[in-house]
Amino acid sequence: GIVESARGLSALFMALPLGWAGDVWPKSTVLRVNVIVGMCAAVLLASGLPSDNMVLIVAGCVAMSIHNQCLFGLMPVLLKEFTSEGNENSAAQSNRQTAESLGRASGPGLQLLLVFLSGSDRWSEEQLHWLLLAGLVFFLLYVPTVCRVQHLYSLHCQARGDAVLGQSPDSSTALPDDPRWKWLIASLLEASSFITAIGSGMTFKYWPLFFKQDFGFSPAGVCLMNLSIWLAIAICNQLVQPIQRKCGRLPVANAVHIMGTLFLFMISMQPLDAYIEVPLVILRNGLMNTGGPIVQSLILELVPSQHRGKWSSLASLRRMSWSGSAFIGGFL
Repeated sequence: GIVESARGLSALFMALPLGWAGDVWPKSTVLRVNVIVGMCAAVLLASGLPSDNMVLIVAGCVAMSIHNQCLFGLMPVLLKEFTSEGNENSAAQSNRQTAESLGRASGPGLQLLLVFLSGSDRWSEEQLHWLLLAGLVFFLLYVPTVCRVQHLYSLHCQARGDAVLGQSPDSSTALPDDPRWKWLIASLLEASSFITAIGSGMTFKYWPLFFKQDFGFSPAGVCLMNLSIWLAIAICNQLVQPIQRKCGRLPVANAVHIMGTLFLFMISMQPLDAYIEVPLVILRNGLMNTGGPIVQSLILELVPSQHRGKWSSLASLRRMSWSGSAFIGGFL
């Protein structure tokens, strides 16, 4: 509880300053400085986890929370600057969601591997220490990638022959010219995403419990289910790209949102066999998480460039609503 509270409060207090920094200085520079914060967090956690040092663990979690807030807040804006408005920007955001989902899939994938190697569904505290430390190893692969962002951005500008990207809107994109309409539409889209995030806290966090209690899944079965869900999200974000180019971004975002919600009603209200429920849950989560990147691409085009960093950082805080709604979901 202390760790979770410290993580949430640190992200809340740092969201606006980090967004402001991304609007004032080059975002690639802010992200490279943010890598230093992440490296300090990794060192603190690597020092505190083996000895169960609470001070070092809390400090490391707070530092990592600040690092993640900066990364998740500014990365969508940086991708917007790499791309032109319309389908190219939307495809970049969907690709980001695919990459993030594949990364998250590595968690239950690694758990499945360890279950197979150890031959047990239960781990001791000593084994958990090594599992958590193994996750920090992948941070070393991430650091040099972020450090090369500025170089890649320069090459991209030269290849396009345009030092300022994002100024060639897609012909299929019809956005209003009146700034007041842009702010209104962006606010409505963000409100929709916030309400969806509240609902997600009552669903996504409870899939493991649902399959364990209602269908008697083993811990390995739950890991396999989580792995399948993240892979489905990654695949659906790729499949939706040609559809949105043909039908338009907002109609596709609305369609997948409605279908995902309808599937949720089918799953929760009608008792079905596990062989039917499992594919429905996988498909539902895949569909429900494809609309978010599309909507985010629209919001980033509606918000003026000088405010995108602050907006994106504050918008990323909607993930914190998961904790509140999951708390309510626990009582239900």
